[in-house]
Amino acid sequence: MTIQQAFEHSVQLHQSGRLAEAGAMLQQVLAAEIADCNAWHRLGMTAHESGWNEAAVGFFDRAVAMAPKSAVLHSNLGHLLSTVGRVEEGVAACRQAIKLEPHYAQAYNNLGIALGKLDRHGQAVEAFRTAVKLKDNYADAYSNMGNALALLGRMEDAVAAYQRALELKPDYANASFNLGFALGQFGRYAEARAACRRASELDPSHTLADFTRALYHLVEGEFEQGWPLYEVRWRTPEFTAPRRNFPQLLWDGSPLNGRTLLIHAEQGFGDTIQCIRYASLATERGGPILVECPEALMEVFSTVKGISRLIPHGDPLPHFDVQIPVMSLPLAFGTTLATIPQNVPYIAADAARCQFWGEWLAESDSVFKVGIVWAGRPTHTGDRQRSMPLRQFLPIFRVQGVDFVSLQFDRGIEQISQLPGKQRILDPSAHIADFADTAALVSQLDLVIAVDTAVAHLAGALGKPVWVLVPFAPDWRWMLQREDSPWYPTMRLFRQQSPMDWDPVIARVRKELQSLVQSQG
Repeated sequence: MTIQQAFEHSVQLHQSGRLAEAGAMLQQVLAAEIADCNAWHRLGMTAHESGWNEAAVGFFDRAVAMAPKSAVLHSNLGHLLSTVGRVEEGVAACRQAIKLEPHYAQAYNNLGIALGKLDRHGQAVEAFRTAVKLKDNYADAYSNMGNALALLGRMEDAVAAYQRALELKPDYANASFNLGFALGQFGRYAEARAACRRASELDPSHTLADFTRALYHLVEGEFEQGWPLYEVRWRTPEFTAPRRNFPQLLWDGSPLNGRTLLIHAEQGFGDTIQCIRYASLATERGGPILVECPEALMEVFSTVKGISRLIPHGDPLPHFDVQIPVMSLPLAFGTTLATIPQNVPYIAADAARCQFWGEWLAESDSVFKVGIVWAGRPTHTGDRQRSMPLRQFLPIFRVQGVDFVSLQFDRGIEQISQLPGKQRILDPSAHIADFADTAALVSQLDLVIAVDTAVAHLAGALGKPVWVLVPFAPDWRWMLQREDSPWYPTMRLFRQQSPMDWDPVIARVRKELQSLVQSQG
């Protein structure tokens, strides 16, 4: 077997999932005595194009060892290293390429990509800016620069970069999608949808463009267009919730006629809490309802009407006939703005736990009790826009006659002790094990003030007063230009009027809270 044949066989093994055999064959190829760096380079490019980047790195290492002064090889190696997660090494390789050839635009582009993966977006912008100075028709670098600018919150500059990329390369699907995403951050949804639609036309496999367009329809209340398109999430690589490949058919909302329906949770806790309301409607279709959900939601969901049995994630599933992901329920029920289920509250708190929290809260001085949440899960794609440091709440803490209760149970708790002065913030996290504990605590509060997190959904589902601080480009469920929520009748929305600017929102919340406390005597 020749080296080329051995390589091709190793690629076939890798693509068929026989990774151990592929790795063993790869080591034989890498051990071969080939004195031609171009041959190693070609093997590396072929492995990269086949999706086997770990192998490609090995081939490029061999090529670079033979041609250490090749800027092209260092640049390509740097890009591959950052692709496989060895990002610092990737940055070093790209910098070496630039040192060898200071006017090599592609090396600056690859450097910018690697710096972005390290969240060094300001440096990435400068690298991309240098790339387009060296090569003014470099559409990829303009689009990548737009991505970095968007992550810095410089949306106007990002839009300009994407538009320049499309001037240079009108059929550039990724740039068209990126433009659509950036325009959405400005609230220019008609233009944003058009750009995403254009991306899909240019590249029918660009399902992220279709998924984003679905979100734009939903945020504008166009549910009839949004829900069907929202199903494309399962074909979108960037959508992180795993698809459950059950042999049972997807339920379409038709009469169950005695069949057992499995509703299975997906995405975040908040999504599941929002749409578990449909369980009571599903049982009216004439069959038992099973719900599979995270362990942390089990007890609180035991109070939801219509659920026959709850199964924690990871446990064996009992028999069922049809199934549906929880976020597909609005489509199955043909939900419009006018028909959002208004069965609130649909979650209840445990009486014994409520008594515990009532006694716990009675130990503090003030009569008015307000729960606060200032940060969400950091892995959420919009976390930079929705979360804020606790210090941002300081003007609210100046309202007299209020005890503030942290409803932050993991990330951000340490910020309580870092606040200046003595703040009236109670930390109950030592007594919180799951959402049933949180629900009982929330039920004993007068108000919850929260950023867009699961706790906001929980308070809304309990029918408790909750004020949600909403970023300028909101999540689809909070819609646009309204202070109420059609999903939760006890919810008020306090919206940013410009991106990343929380100060006016906090000032308004402080004023409203002061008035509320005074009205309560």
